[in-house]
Amino acid sequence: LSKGLVDLARSKAAKVVGVLAPYAEAGLPIVFLEPSDWSAVVDDYFALLPEDARVARVAAQAVTVEQFIADLADRGELGISFKPDTRPVLLHAHDVDLPLLETTALHVQAALDYALGEGRYGGTRGEEH
Repeated sequence: LSKGLVDLARSKAAKVVGVLAPYAEAGLPIVFLEPSDWSAVVDDYFALLPEDARVARVAAQAVTVEQFIADLADRGELGISFKPDTRPVLLHAHDVDLPLLETTALHVQAALDYALGEGRYGGTRGEEH
């Protein structure tokens, strides 16, 4: 999209939605390892494929791997527990990593990727989570 290849992006989005839609319709989580791929599905695909109702179903089932693990932990299905640790930890993370960080017992100061100084959650560089 950033290079003006809208038709190519639309074609690839339609292919991705076509592959993922049966899984979404079956109620399976669609887990993304790369946050930018997840973001494309839950944000960009609506604009690229405004007439395709499958986009909403796919986006509803889309989660980052961090969100998926955090949800498992919240439901007690992860099968592991974290021991408290008072040492500060500096972690370079994407802002979508915060749900996973919040499931740990670590005192985390995240050095998040803030291109414009503000994160998705309205935080600023070096904010403690």
